[in-house]
Amino acid sequence: MTLTNLGELSIGAIIPGAMGSYAAVLAQLQAQLEGAIALAAQLSIRPPSLQGNLDAALALVAALQASIALGLPGVDFQVAAVAQLIASLEAKVALLLGVPFGTGGIYAYAYTGDTAGMGSAITGAVGSATGDQCYALILLARASASIAALKQVFIH
Repeated sequence: MTLTNLGELSIGAIIPGAMGSYAAVLAQLQAQLEGAIALAAQLSIRPPSLQGNLDAALALVAALQASIALGLPGVDFQVAAVAQLIASLEAKVALLLGVPFGTGGIYAYAYTGDTAGMGSAITGAVGSATGDQCYALILLARASASIAALKQVFIH
């Protein structure tokens, strides 16, 4: 039976590939958000003059008549849907930005050996018999910020 201290690490060091994955997802979400904001700007009508107002109103009436004839949703529905999409994307971006990759104070241990040697709490959970071999990674945090970071990344 061997217990090896792997050292004090940050969450980013424990799961190094996750930072790249999160960065890629974040970039994709930000691009979608920019596209949705651009679409919302196109859907809002802000003509600069009276003639522009009249032209836009006529174009809107024609578009609405065409939409009604085809059974398509109206502009109000589209604006509301885009606003909902923007809110959803903003929430996802905020969640990803809150991942605490830099939080340190997490101690990592690797255990190799008889399952029964890991302690009664773990042995009870895995239901082992003497002689069952296992390999385990144990992450231990003592500081409240480290505990919260572990929970956020691995549990929630």
